Amino acid sequence: MNSTIARSTLKQWQARYENFLRATGRGRETISRIAHQLDRVIQFFPQKRYPNEFSRLDIEDLKAAMEKQGRLKQSLRELQSFKAFWNWMIEHGAEQVPHYNPVGSLPQVKSGERGPRYLTTQEVSALNAEGPLFTRCRAAWVMLNTGKRCSELPGLTWGELLKMTEGVPMGVELEDSPFRHRTGALLKVETLELQIRRLFKKCGIKKTPEALRYTWAIEQLRAGKDLEFIKQRMGLKELNF
Repeated sequence: MNSTIARSTLKQWQARYENFLRATGRGRETISRIAHQLDRVIQFFPQKRYPNEFSRLDIEDLKAAMEKQGRLKQSLRELQSFKAFWNWMIEHGAEQVPHYNPVGSLPQVKSGERGPRYLTTQEVSALNAEGPLFTRCRAAWVMLNTGKRCSELPGLTWGELLKMTEGVPMGVELEDSPFRHRTGALLKVETLELQIRRLFKKCGIKKTPEALRYTWAIEQLRAGKDLEFIKQRMGLKELNF
């Protein structure tokens, strides 16, 4: 076996894991969140570079430290991601990774503690979809009305948007993108995400841009739309609100 592969560092394994998540259709927001959570765990152990240097005692030390800092609940979420990452390494690493998970069992962090993934009635009201702040944020409008990921927006055309909504202005080139800078360049995904986050901050909403597309899904379900249609539009195998 190639010794370079056998001695892959934890960060190299993390990069492969993120590529795996992309290949399975995970959204940019989800991958970014998971990467951040993994970074928080790995950075707690700066002296450890390889998977076989971790033990269950290390994880217990981390939990104890986080509890003293008053951030145990957040730490448990980070460790849930680390646990899933480690299980993936075991599945894909064979003898390169110890066949035990140092995270072991964790108390479940109930999803209700962090609120639903979609916008609540109060948050939708705060967003004010008819107001100037929202209507000026085209990325937020498209996500809320199509269920598309933020990462998919630059690839949309006015024609595709027309098929999904009735909000296309008159006189546009249907082959063109709705997300162009005034210089003519396509806006980057990071720029669109930042626009939405700024909108959320002004409206007092503490959620990620992904909440917009889950809100679209909720509205489709309330309107009696087929579940398979919703999952296909969102690019998901299962819906988890």
